[in-house]
Amino acid sequence: MDAASERISRLLEVGRFADARSELQAAIARDPDTAELHGLLARALLGLGDAPGALAAASRLVKLAPDDEWGHRLRSIALVRADRPQEALAAAAEAVRRAPFSWQAHMQRAQAGVDAAGHLHDALQAAQRAVELAPDQPDAHNVLGLVHAKEGEDELARAAYLRALELAPGHSAARNNLAVLDGGLRLGRQTRGFLAALRADPQSQVVHDNLDAFLPALFVRVWLALGVGLVVAVVVTTVGGDEPSAHGTGPTTYAILAVTLLGCSGYAFSVARHLPSGVLRELWRRRHRTFVTGWDVVTVLLVAALAVVCVVPEAGAVGFHSLRFFLLGLGIRAAVRSMRRRW
Repeated sequence: MDAASERISRLLEVGRFADARSELQAAIARDPDTAELHGLLARALLGLGDAPGALAAASRLVKLAPDDEWGHRLRSIALVRADRPQEALAAAAEAVRRAPFSWQAHMQRAQAGVDAAGHLHDALQAAQRAVELAPDQPDAHNVLGLVHAKEGEDELARAAYLRALELAPGHSAARNNLAVLDGGLRLGRQTRGFLAALRADPQSQVVHDNLDAFLPALFVRVWLALGVGLVVAVVVTTVGGDEPSAHGTGPTTYAILAVTLLGCSGYAFSVARHLPSGVLRELWRRRHRTFVTGWDVVTVLLVAALAVVCVVPEAGAVGFHSLRFFLLGLGIRAAVRSMRRRW
């Protein structure tokens, strides 16, 4: 490796992908047939999120050095990013064929197999082979954890992620995947994991995406609580059983309104209270960036519908209409998620 390639490699190691791309484009213009430069360019473009560009650079590397597993492996990575799992699997298999004792090739074979339908068993074998060839490499253990998680073997996945973190405490991908594994209702714990991964690798797009997913998860839980309160309020005001007060509504409806609003606020506060310092400000910024998704609008409408049903006399019909639209929205959301997963 000459001095220029070493300098570019250092830029890639510290995440200065744009600077590396600029130097590589100039170097390739001077010497377009040097295979190594195209491989480094593919790495830089992957770091910048340019999957099509990375695929083109990796394909050029394969053309110049067809026997080198690196080009096939880079093609597989770019194809995974481009959401072309079957082609990514074929490229990774070619990398393994070219270098059967390369743990990186087996690791990429496992990574591609996770996303390709019907190849999970092969992915497990490839991940285990990668760990066997390189037991001290945290990346190999992290991919093994990904395969176990895909299989539903949460404890095995957790053990693999923890082993990766034992080998490299700052491994951002393992911290991110462990946070995903700890999902469910434990939003505070999950977000702390995402932030730890983000501190370890501020350039990680996967971690940024997962942190962005925190707010929708919190909003959905608040919506469900408001929806339950709206159901109860509609039943009480429509079926009866609540003695009206001087203002035309009964004490039960006021109690439903107060308990629901206090419960939602208390839940959001309890999650926020456990977040590290400075996180709330970052999440608030992200909320404004994604305001067009309508999270705030839906929350305000649900609170308004609940308040109308509980405060305005004979407002059960309004509640029924609000509830119908709320359930319709949840149904559409569930259908879209199901179709995306199936696709």
